Amino acid sequence: MTRTGLALFVGLGALLLCGGAQAKSPPSGIDVCGARGCVHLASQDAQQFWIGAGESGRPTAAAPFYLLRWHFDSEPEQTAYYVPATGAMRWLSSPHWGVVSPDGVAALSERLRAIQPYAAPTPTYVTVGRRVALQPQTYLRLLDGKPSVIFPATDWLRVTLRSVDASPWTNGAALIRLGKTSPYVVIDGWTFRIPPTIAKRARRGLSLSG
Repeated sequence: MTRTGLALFVGLGALLLCGGAQAKSPPSGIDVCGARGCVHLASQDAQQFWIGAGESGRPTAAAPFYLLRWHFDSEPEQTAYYVPATGAMRWLSSPHWGVVSPDGVAALSERLRAIQPYAAPTPTYVTVGRRVALQPQTYLRLLDGKPSVIFPATDWLRVTLRSVDASPWTNGAALIRLGKTSPYVVIDGWTFRIPPTIAKRARRGLSLSG
């Protein structure tokens, strides 16, 4: 992905993040669902969270998450994942990430104590290029890289992660690439550096444990 393409990609994510940059929370509120139940935030209660959820952000490593649902008037329902540990949001069916401000996270945290989040995923099927990876559950390590401003000149291998239950990282919408000759991954348009030994083993579809 070129730098211009990345800028357009991030800009679109920021626009989508608040349903077209809406200044107020959805009139009907927001439903927040976890592994065992949901809570409903009325419009007034959701406002502090909503105004703090307006910036684009980079992908986050796998962690427990919630599902958010809302809509504006007659518009279609919108759905996003929310990762409380990092204040990150990601759209259900597209590779757009956003970041919620500390005030927005704090506004939601009290209500979320009543429901258990979905657990971080355990990959059950992983491909790297045309290889089917051994011990797919170890491949979350590809998501633990350090953010980098370098976009290396290399060819890329497409990585797909799947799990029994959908998640921000395994629902088929994530765009993950592994450098063929450089220890970098690109996740939803953002570049991360990973340990060279991890990159080498992943290219061969080997276990990433240890």
